[in-house]
Amino acid sequence: MYLSHFGLQRTPFDSSPDPGVFYPSATHQKAQWRLLTWIEARVGLMWLAGRSGLGKTTVLQSVIERLDPERVRIVSIANSDLSYRGLLEAIYTTLGVELPASPGLIDLGHRLYQALQQEFDKGHNVVLMIDDVQKMPVKTLAYIQQFQNLEKDGRKLMQVVLAGREPELTSILKLGRLTQLRQKTLHQATIAPLSRDESMEYVRFRVSVVGGIKKLPFTQTALRQIVEHCNGNPRHLNLFCERALEVGWQREENPVGATTVKDVVAGLLSIEADPAKRAQRSSVGVAVVLMAALWLVTLGLTFFRDGRVVDKFKNAESGSSPNTIQTTGYEPSSSSGGAPSAAGGVERPGPSSSDKAQSHANQARRTMSRRGSVIEPQTADPPRIERLPGGAGSDVFWVYGPRDLPRLDGARTRSPNRLATGEVSAARGDAS
Repeated sequence: MYLSHFGLQRTPFDSSPDPGVFYPSATHQKAQWRLLTWIEARVGLMWLAGRSGLGKTTVLQSVIERLDPERVRIVSIANSDLSYRGLLEAIYTTLGVELPASPGLIDLGHRLYQALQQEFDKGHNVVLMIDDVQKMPVKTLAYIQQFQNLEKDGRKLMQVVLAGREPELTSILKLGRLTQLRQKTLHQATIAPLSRDESMEYVRFRVSVVGGIKKLPFTQTALRQIVEHCNGNPRHLNLFCERALEVGWQREENPVGATTVKDVVAGLLSIEADPAKRAQRSSVGVAVVLMAALWLVTLGLTFFRDGRVVDKFKNAESGSSPNTIQTTGYEPSSSSGGAPSAAGGVERPGPSSSDKAQSHANQARRTMSRRGSVIEPQTADPPRIERLPGGAGSDVFWVYGPRDLPRLDGARTRSPNRLATGEVSAARGDAS
């Protein structure tokens, strides 16, 4: 629709792989040269790796174009989502071999070996090329390992070229079932993104070779904007340039200006902001948050056990009575005065053991309530408190009852052996 407007003979930025317009960048030429060299040397297993849109399929097709069809038999698999049986049947069809009468896997494998021997005796080199191998079932990939055992006179009867998208390809090769396949991967070619200069030259190449014109249909500023947003990805370059030509034709621009390219970039990038996609991402985010919250709740319920050692009250002076407490930081419930102690201080009779532990627990609840971390009791029964005999000048109290009794900062804890039966360990070593 825009060809006559720009004087083009055909669409220069068609995204379909076309070996006839193969752009010989440094990374693509290197990958092509390696595959051709390895096939000539009858290497058993080869890999071609690269991220999506970098041109792996185009490289494979350019390699096929350069091979001698009289000497090399190519079995090209574009749909890699095949079972092992389906893969063998595809190989049979390409080689013109009839399927066995009873097509069991053993019969299929044996017949394949015989067919490959016949091709070898004719001087033919059979090359199996599988594109998008990351989509192939792992079980089928595991069977491909066996192809490397098919030899005659020390030479491989069938070479295998596997092209896959990164990083999925690397992740698949790390699977335990593909250990042998990974270990046999000694020949690997990788396609890298184009450089900035290569990206600009790529656009000029497509316009001149495919479009048939020398004049670039973009201003230099517009071209730089396209290259900046495509990050060396040929597929993205085709997409942005194609869309820019369409919009430029609608606006009757020739060449296409920077403003049009800016609008095209904003329009294409807004696809990611589609409401449906935003909702999908939001649902995933909510699921992650809910899972994290569930984990935290589980952790909290595990932490708040039935029993806690509330505190170990210490006296200010060693050798003082177990029922004598320091007035600093704690106000006893009793208002009665006390007599001077032997050390010269004022000694006040402290509250009972149960009163001290209950007061300390209430203080803990008030502290935790201010922090927003108190959980309402799951039962109406009040906590039951027992005193454990401590050493000189110290009392230890064990509180058990509601599972959610908050823990006082700094309190020492332990897990009772049989808390459900109401037993309290009296081992003094455990409480300290």
